[in-house]
Amino acid sequence: MGSDKVAVYVPQAYNFAGQLYILPRNKVKKIEQISSGEAMKYAVTGGVVDLGAENKEEKQTE
Repeated sequence: MGSDKVAVYVPQAYNFAGQLYILPRNKVKKIEQISSGEAMKYAVTGGVVDLGAENKEEKQTE
């Protein structure tokens, strides 16, 4: 595939399946605001989880 392509996995909610896309590197933008774990949590819960509220709770307990 070469270094100009990247694999992007898009999980399905409530399932261990998903789609794998091979895309040109220049068409993909890295999301800096959330971690990969938070992104998976959001996808697996179908967007039900409020990541903003969880981040606020974590900061308050620190």
